[in-house]
Amino acid sequence: MNHDPSASFVLSSRGGEPPPLLERVDIEGRIDGLLFTSTVRQTWRHRGERPLEAIYSFPLSPQALLLEFASVRGDERLEGTIALRAQAERTYELALSRGDAPMLLEVGVNGLHTASLGNLLPGETLVTEVRFVQLVRFENGRLRLQVPTTIAPRYGQPGATGPAHHQLPVSAWSAEYPLSVGLTIAGALASARLECPTHPHRVTRGPGQARFELEAGARLDRDVVVLLHPAEPRPALLVTAADPIAEGARQVALAAFELPRRPSNRPLSLKLLIDCSDSMAGDSMDSARAALHGIADRLGPQDEVALMRFGEFPEVGLMPALCSPGTLHALRAEIDATTASLGGTDMQRGLHHTLAMRHRHEQADVLVITDGQVWTTGAISESARKSGQRIFAIGVGSAPAEGLLRELTSASGGACEFTTPGEDLQAASLRMIERMRDTPWHDLRVEWSHAPDWQPPVEATIFGGDTLVAMAVFDRPVPTLCAALRLVGSGQPIVPAASEAVDSEVLARLVADRRWPTQEPPEAAATSLRYRLLNTHTHSVLVHGREDRDRMKSEAAELVRVPQMLAAGWGGTGQVGSSGSAGVADIPLMVFRSVPPEPDEAVLRQWRSATRALSADAEERNALALTLPEGVWRDTFLRPLGEPLPEPLRDLMTGLAALGMAERQAWQLIAWWLMPDVPLSCKPVFLDMPDAAVAAKAEHLVQQAIAAFSEWTIANGRTQRLRRQVRS
Repeated sequence: MNHDPSASFVLSSRGGEPPPLLERVDIEGRIDGLLFTSTVRQTWRHRGERPLEAIYSFPLSPQALLLEFASVRGDERLEGTIALRAQAERTYELALSRGDAPMLLEVGVNGLHTASLGNLLPGETLVTEVRFVQLVRFENGRLRLQVPTTIAPRYGQPGATGPAHHQLPVSAWSAEYPLSVGLTIAGALASARLECPTHPHRVTRGPGQARFELEAGARLDRDVVVLLHPAEPRPALLVTAADPIAEGARQVALAAFELPRRPSNRPLSLKLLIDCSDSMAGDSMDSARAALHGIADRLGPQDEVALMRFGEFPEVGLMPALCSPGTLHALRAEIDATTASLGGTDMQRGLHHTLAMRHRHEQADVLVITDGQVWTTGAISESARKSGQRIFAIGVGSAPAEGLLRELTSASGGACEFTTPGEDLQAASLRMIERMRDTPWHDLRVEWSHAPDWQPPVEATIFGGDTLVAMAVFDRPVPTLCAALRLVGSGQPIVPAASEAVDSEVLARLVADRRWPTQEPPEAAATSLRYRLLNTHTHSVLVHGREDRDRMKSEAAELVRVPQMLAAGWGGTGQVGSSGSAGVADIPLMVFRSVPPEPDEAVLRQWRSATRALSADAEERNALALTLPEGVWRDTFLRPLGEPLPEPLRDLMTGLAALGMAERQAWQLIAWWLMPDVPLSCKPVFLDMPDAAVAAKAEHLVQQAIAAFSEWTIANGRTQRLRRQVRS
């Protein structure tokens, strides 16, 4: 195990913090036919004394399409405009400098969204609205709707393909946000049996619809999961509409096919890869062990099995062996001995070692059981793609990283499921084993009655019981459009029935959202603007104008990052039940491991360029240098900038040295604590000794020094300039 103390930090809750900006979140949704549409309303109330610029990162489903971003302030409701990123950022910054109240919505990776709320005045209340739509997909005869609410802390560094620095979510013990959820289920699904394993709830039924609502007391600390079991099998469905946005008379179509199973009894070569990092402690690890025992019960003598654990490093539990009674006995013993005790979440290394294990059968499958709380995704997915082995995954916990696991499994031809505490883990493991044994469908072909002008490629591999979605664009109206799914190796094609009418604009935007990634950048940007798509090319921006008497200069606004609620049960912080997580308030601090990277030349050049743009004042340059990200060390960057350092920081270095802390580690600690847009409740404190009393003294020293340093920056007129420079 890696005992490097610089690889750990603690999240702690401190008293005396200002009231939260985010007051509550209300979600109202509707499931109708193939679509789930929903509006997330975030209520903000500024009870502080200084104007603020607030940044809040929040999750939506990675499969969701943003339909509208709006803001309500008093009697004024404004809808956001989709603009190219650079243009939207200029609009936001210009309004910020004028003293107006702008808002900017950005999309990150895997469903991460970031809202910037500029120039919030003391006493001000406003509501932001995010309306989105996503396709409904049935799996094995049931619909599992997962509404994400919070982002659990993640391991590692985001890297070049991850979110920007200001988009990184932070978590706080002290954060607590009430949540209400109401869903209307219409049409054929109104009679379905409803379950919600995550929250106490109530269901009322009326003519042609059912109403689902959470009981009072819900919080934004776990995903909301709703399971629908239709009274009758779902037929294949087809919806069509005229495209009201495109130039000319175009028609769009969407078809959904639930594929039949193709059972087989082929032997498995199964490699079990279990996440044993700190974040899996408690309910997540209990869920993992339950799933593993369910899998062990379904292995026979013709199968081969291996078990690997991973955290900061991989650990072999069982080398590949045929499933004799002795092997299965050893497997169950290893399952019982599996705990969340391996530190960080180096999934890439664990997967690399697992894929390298030799196996007897021609086809090997890897089943990963994890909460998926890592930032690095591209390299992991690429490893899976090149391996030739299928990756399956069961995501566990109250807020699993859905986007990462779907990306990982689809890249290799596998599949994934998600289970929250309270769901049937045995049933999930049974469905996974059935998928591995079954023969998946390949070379599927959708035949339309008229030749489409464009259609996306059909999924290369899909398992029986899962839903295939096909889309198409036609350059003219087709009144009698129909479709058929040809199953290679099967008899009759699947012909969908016509579904209920849908909003034509929503359907057109859904199809366009599948189309723009296939286009060249200029054309993709044009499509994004025409269909108002929030993606890597665009932002959504709006500006509430202010009267002259209410205007303020942007330098006066304090930049703050609004923290997430810590995901219920994360890292063993209490047991997760449908009524809430117990014991969180009784835990003062928790260690979460992160690997500090080596200094990166590109980062150094970027920061050196930024400091050259400042005045020649040595103290100002040093103050900016101390806000460097983790890993850009004093001996590679601060020394060339010159001395002297501000007196509060010199005193702090002396105090930390007296506690036995190495200089390099002390500078890393200081750099993190000086990051201006990270709330105090989420500041990491680096420890190089396990003594809790010494750690507490170090934390006290840091808090005192940072307070003194803040006074120094204010007295010298540097605070807002430093924060704006870091954010840019």
